[in-house]
Amino acid sequence: MPIHYPDPAGSRCRPFLRTLILAAILPLAAIATPSLGTETASLDSFYASLLTRGQAARVAGEPEAVNMLRIACFGMLEAPPRLAGCLVELALAQAGSTGAPDEGLRIQDPGGFDESVRRLVDIERRFQAYTLASQDASVLSASVASTFQRLLAARAPSSLLDTIPAFREAAVQRRTQELGRLAPEARQSELEQLMALQPQEPRWRHELAQLALDTGNTERAFELATQLPIAEYACTRSRARAAVGDCAGAMAEATACQAPVPEAVWNAQLTCTVAANDWRAASDLLNRLPAALRGQKTYRRLARTVARGMRTLPATIEVDPATEDSAETVASTQVAPDPALAANPPNAQQPPVSQATTTAQPSEQPATRPPTGTTAATTEVRAGAEAVTRPPAAPPQQESPPSAPSAAPARAPSELAPLLDRSRRALLGASTEDEVLDLLTGAESMRERFGDHSEVMLHIAEVNYRLRRWRATIEAVQASGLDLETRPRFLFYYAVALYESGDRAAAASAIERAWPQIRQTDFVRAYATKILGREPS
Repeated sequence: MPIHYPDPAGSRCRPFLRTLILAAILPLAAIATPSLGTETASLDSFYASLLTRGQAARVAGEPEAVNMLRIACFGMLEAPPRLAGCLVELALAQAGSTGAPDEGLRIQDPGGFDESVRRLVDIERRFQAYTLASQDASVLSASVASTFQRLLAARAPSSLLDTIPAFREAAVQRRTQELGRLAPEARQSELEQLMALQPQEPRWRHELAQLALDTGNTERAFELATQLPIAEYACTRSRARAAVGDCAGAMAEATACQAPVPEAVWNAQLTCTVAANDWRAASDLLNRLPAALRGQKTYRRLARTVARGMRTLPATIEVDPATEDSAETVASTQVAPDPALAANPPNAQQPPVSQATTTAQPSEQPATRPPTGTTAATTEVRAGAEAVTRPPAAPPQQESPPSAPSAAPARAPSELAPLLDRSRRALLGASTEDEVLDLLTGAESMRERFGDHSEVMLHIAEVNYRLRRWRATIEAVQASGLDLETRPRFLFYYAVALYESGDRAAAASAIERAWPQIRQTDFVRAYATKILGREPS
């Protein structure tokens, strides 16, 4: 006969039974269900070490990276964001990606890559794990995420990319690639629709602006480009400004272009300045043109055009009142004082100085004019010559020249002394840039013949100083290796070049050492005051 418990007893037993059941189930649920926070579960040191080693092996291109990362990811099941970061590393290892900027998009293990992406999509949908990992650089760095998104754009189906908000970057890249394969008219139509649907996405506006530039719709290009953030799209903004004739604006915005500056930006700026007959600005651009572009026919032709334009401008060479023998020269030459030589007289307005010039090498045609300003006063390029410069370097940190090169002879050959003497006398009497450029060619010929002799290098420094080539002046002084404490005039030149190149601290040290020994003319005093920020004592 079955036993029946009275209702009160049954009622009392049910809560007790529920407690027993929950006590058994909850630990199992905790094991099966990952936590939502990166820090909720501490990562075992074994798996952390394995992850680090696996990342290093992936970057080194070692095949063992896949196995190490697969085991490391197993130890992160309780922390979805950490698991997401590990799965991204594993997917990259399966793709054979080291993260190199020039690597291709071929995936070595497509099946393994797809499986890692599937697991990543699963925890992203359930816990937003990839989103959380992307917000913590210690879990998933921006560079690794960018490489992963690039591979996703090449491999994952569009249906997946469009449904996972965290993969938006890959979706945009995929769409951009698809648009690039369309004809201009169809591409423009698609871009207009995308810009209307996603007004906060700047890349559609950027693509439209570039398309307008390529098809000659300059006003539309300008309208679109000037609405783009300058930090990311300075190059396109520069091209658009140049296309509508805003040369100064184009050159200003080109300074924010990420290196290397595209050829289209150089071409747009040069075309604009030549069309505006702004020969000095065009010459300055030619002087800063990358070496890879200088030999092209387009730029050689532009150089000849600019050279013809520069010859229509008045010469503005100045003499140096800081030299021992130049007082009479100043009175006899009909030229203006030169900050390139030793600073302007007091209260004189000095134009801005371009720092992107260097000495022309003997093997090339040293026929470029030195820059005398950023836009309004720059260098002249002779007909048929190429501008020979290099990009501006960081200001020198040395307060005095380094030791002389070991190859430099201790004493000048007997035939060198008269050559230097004639060249220096000619430099004192030179009143045009053409004359000084010819002397620079002669000085470089001496260097070719006698090597980096200290006196030759010092003469090259003073010629470059006359041409306002500050970086070339600094480099030549330092290459001479001479102790300028006994050569105060050259120490003054060195101080001026340092100051104009932006190294004010080193310039102040040099001018203080030169001051007690140099002729303290008004001209020299004005420059010393400017360098020191006070009246020299």
